[in-house]
Amino acid sequence: HAGSGLAWAAAALAAILLPAIAGFVAAPAATGGAVAALMLAGALVLWPEAAEPASAPFFLLWYGTDHPGLLLALAAAGSLAVAGLGTLRLLGGSRLPYATALAFAAGAAVAPLAALALAYLRIAGGAVAPDFAAAAGGLAAGFCGLAVLCRRQGDATPSPALTLGLGAFAAAAVASLCLGLV
Repeated sequence: HAGSGLAWAAAALAAILLPAIAGFVAAPAATGGAVAALMLAGALVLWPEAAEPASAPFFLLWYGTDHPGLLLALAAAGSLAVAGLGTLRLLGGSRLPYATALAFAAGAAVAPLAALALAYLRIAGGAVAPDFAAAAGGLAAGFCGLAVLCRRQGDATPSPALTLGLGAFAAAAVASLCLGLV
Protein backbone atom coordinates (compact mmCIF):
# COMPACT_ATOMS: atom_id res chain seq x y z
CA HIS A 1 0.00 0.00 0.00
CA ALA A 2 2.80 2.45 0.90
CA GLY A 3 4.81 1.21 -2.09
CA SER A 4 2.15 2.38 -4.52
CA GLY A 5 2.13 5.82 -2.87
CA LEU A 6 5.91 5.99 -3.14
CA ALA A 7 5.82 5.04 -6.82
CA TRP A 8 3.12 7.62 -7.44
CA ALA A 9 5.13 10.31 -5.61
CA ALA A 10 8.26 9.45 -7.62
CA ALA A 11 6.36 9.66 -10.91
CA ALA A 12 4.76 12.94 -9.86
CA LEU A 13 8.15 14.38 -8.87
CA ALA A 14 9.57 13.41 -12.26
CA ALA A 15 6.62 15.09 -13.99
CA ILE A 16 7.29 18.22 -11.92
CA LEU A 17 11.05 18.27 -12.47
CA LEU A 18 11.04 17.82 -16.24
CA PRO A 19 9.46 21.17 -17.16
CA ALA A 20 11.31 22.97 -14.34
CA ILE A 21 14.68 21.71 -15.58
CA ALA A 22 13.78 22.50 -19.19
CA GLY A 23 12.99 26.06 -18.18
CA PHE A 24 16.23 26.35 -16.24
CA VAL A 25 18.35 25.05 -19.10
CA ALA A 26 16.77 27.05 -21.91
CA ALA A 27 15.30 30.52 -21.45
CA PRO A 28 12.79 30.02 -24.32
CA ALA A 29 11.25 27.28 -22.15
CA ALA A 30 10.98 29.60 -19.14
CA THR A 31 7.32 28.82 -18.69
CA GLY A 32 8.48 25.38 -17.59
CA GLY A 33 8.70 26.70 -14.03
CA ALA A 34 5.09 27.83 -14.07
CA VAL A 35 4.03 24.55 -15.68
CA ALA A 36 5.97 22.66 -12.99
CA ALA A 37 4.15 24.66 -10.30
CA LEU A 38 0.83 23.63 -11.87
CA MET A 39 2.00 20.01 -12.05
CA LEU A 40 2.89 20.14 -8.35
CA ALA A 41 -0.53 21.55 -7.49
CA GLY A 42 -2.21 18.88 -9.60
CA ALA A 43 -0.18 16.12 -7.98
CA LEU A 44 -1.17 17.30 -4.50
CA VAL A 45 -4.84 17.60 -5.44
CA LEU A 46 -4.93 14.20 -7.15
CA TRP A 47 -2.90 12.45 -4.44
CA PRO A 48 -4.07 8.83 -4.13
CA GLU A 49 -5.43 7.18 -1.01
CA ALA A 50 -7.62 10.07 0.09
CA ALA A 51 -9.83 9.53 3.09
CA GLU A 52 -13.25 11.16 3.21
CA PRO A 53 -14.29 11.52 6.84
CA ALA A 54 -17.70 12.90 7.79
CA SER A 55 -15.99 16.05 9.10
CA ALA A 56 -14.65 16.98 5.66
CA PRO A 57 -15.80 20.39 4.45
CA PHE A 58 -18.41 20.09 1.71
CA PHE A 59 -16.25 22.00 -0.79
CA LEU A 60 -13.34 19.56 -0.58
CA LEU A 61 -13.77 16.67 -2.95
CA TRP A 62 -10.49 15.24 -1.65
CA TYR A 63 -9.48 15.14 1.95
CA GLY A 64 -6.84 13.50 4.08
CA THR A 65 -4.30 10.89 3.18
CA ASP A 66 -3.01 7.62 4.56
CA HIS A 67 0.58 8.82 4.13
CA PRO A 68 0.87 12.50 5.14
CA GLY A 69 4.67 12.27 5.41
CA LEU A 70 4.96 11.22 1.77
CA LEU A 71 2.61 13.99 0.66
CA LEU A 72 4.66 16.53 2.62
CA ALA A 73 7.87 15.17 1.14
CA LEU A 74 6.52 15.61 -2.39
CA ALA A 75 5.25 19.11 -1.56
CA ALA A 76 8.63 20.12 -0.10
CA ALA A 77 10.82 18.50 -2.75
CA GLY A 78 8.71 19.71 -5.65
CA SER A 79 8.37 23.27 -4.41
CA LEU A 80 12.06 23.56 -3.47
CA ALA A 81 13.13 22.29 -6.88
CA VAL A 82 10.80 24.58 -8.83
CA ALA A 83 11.51 27.62 -6.66
CA GLY A 84 15.25 26.96 -6.54
CA LEU A 85 15.68 26.53 -10.28
CA GLY A 86 13.51 29.55 -11.08
CA THR A 87 15.30 31.73 -8.54
CA LEU A 88 18.76 30.73 -9.74
CA ARG A 89 17.80 31.56 -13.29
CA LEU A 90 16.21 34.84 -12.26
CA LEU A 91 19.21 35.94 -10.19
CA GLY A 92 21.65 34.90 -12.90
CA GLY A 93 19.84 36.49 -15.81
CA SER A 94 20.07 40.23 -15.45
CA ARG A 95 19.43 40.56 -19.20
CA LEU A 96 16.35 38.38 -19.30
CA PRO A 97 13.40 39.81 -21.23
CA TYR A 98 10.51 40.86 -19.01
CA ALA A 99 8.18 38.04 -20.08
CA THR A 100 10.88 35.42 -19.47
CA ALA A 101 11.68 36.85 -16.03
CA LEU A 102 7.96 36.89 -15.23
CA ALA A 103 7.72 33.17 -15.97
CA PHE A 104 10.69 32.37 -13.71
CA ALA A 105 9.40 34.58 -10.89
CA ALA A 106 5.88 33.16 -11.13
CA GLY A 107 7.06 29.57 -10.85
CA ALA A 108 9.46 30.36 -8.02
CA ALA A 109 6.84 32.22 -5.99
CA VAL A 110 3.73 30.18 -6.71
CA ALA A 111 5.06 26.63 -6.29
CA PRO A 112 5.88 26.86 -2.56
CA LEU A 113 2.71 28.80 -1.78
CA ALA A 114 0.51 26.31 -3.62
CA ALA A 115 2.32 23.36 -2.05
CA LEU A 116 1.85 24.72 1.46
CA ALA A 117 -1.81 25.61 0.92
CA LEU A 118 -2.72 22.28 -0.66
CA ALA A 119 -0.78 20.22 1.89
CA TYR A 120 -2.55 22.15 4.64
CA LEU A 121 -5.96 21.45 3.11
CA ARG A 122 -5.15 17.78 2.49
CA ILE A 123 -3.73 17.10 5.94
CA ALA A 124 -5.38 19.58 8.34
CA GLY A 125 -8.57 20.06 6.33
CA GLY A 126 -8.93 23.69 7.31
CA ALA A 127 -8.54 23.07 11.04
CA VAL A 128 -6.16 25.06 13.22
CA ALA A 129 -2.67 23.71 12.56
CA PRO A 130 0.23 25.39 14.39
CA ASP A 131 2.78 23.33 12.43
CA PHE A 132 1.51 24.71 9.14
CA ALA A 133 1.43 28.24 10.58
CA ALA A 134 5.09 27.85 11.57
CA ALA A 135 5.91 26.50 8.10
CA ALA A 136 4.14 29.50 6.54
CA GLY A 137 6.22 31.83 8.73
CA GLY A 138 9.40 30.07 7.66
CA LEU A 139 8.37 30.29 4.03
CA ALA A 140 7.67 34.02 4.45
CA ALA A 141 11.16 34.48 5.91
CA GLY A 142 12.63 32.61 2.93
CA PHE A 143 10.75 34.82 0.50
CA CYS A 144 11.98 37.90 2.37
CA GLY A 145 15.53 36.61 2.00
CA LEU A 146 15.04 36.13 -1.73
CA ALA A 147 13.60 39.63 -2.05
CA VAL A 148 16.68 41.01 -0.28
CA LEU A 149 18.92 39.06 -2.66
CA CYS A 150 17.11 40.53 -5.66
CA ARG A 151 17.37 44.03 -4.23
CA ARG A 152 21.09 43.75 -3.46
CA GLN A 153 21.90 42.29 -6.83
CA GLY A 154 19.64 44.85 -8.51
CA ASP A 155 21.49 47.67 -6.77
CA ALA A 156 24.77 46.37 -8.21
CA THR A 157 23.44 45.61 -11.71
CA PRO A 158 19.96 47.09 -12.24
CA SER A 159 17.63 45.03 -14.40
CA PRO A 160 13.89 44.62 -14.88
CA ALA A 161 14.25 40.90 -14.09
CA LEU A 162 15.61 41.59 -10.62
CA THR A 163 13.00 44.27 -9.94
CA LEU A 164 10.32 41.79 -10.95
CA GLY A 165 11.88 39.14 -8.68
CA LEU A 166 11.94 41.60 -5.79
CA GLY A 167 8.24 42.35 -6.22
CA ALA A 168 7.24 38.72 -6.70
CA PHE A 169 9.13 37.49 -3.63
CA ALA A 170 7.94 40.38 -1.44
CA ALA A 171 4.33 39.70 -2.44
CA ALA A 172 4.83 35.97 -1.85
CA ALA A 173 6.17 36.70 1.64
CA VAL A 174 2.99 38.62 2.50
CA ALA A 175 0.84 35.88 0.97
CA SER A 176 2.66 33.25 3.02
CA LEU A 177 2.07 35.20 6.24
CA CYS A 178 -1.60 35.47 5.35
CA LEU A 179 -1.76 31.72 4.74
CA GLY A 180 -0.22 31.12 8.14
CA LEU A 181 -2.92 33.20 9.80
CA VAL A 182 -5.81 31.26 8.27
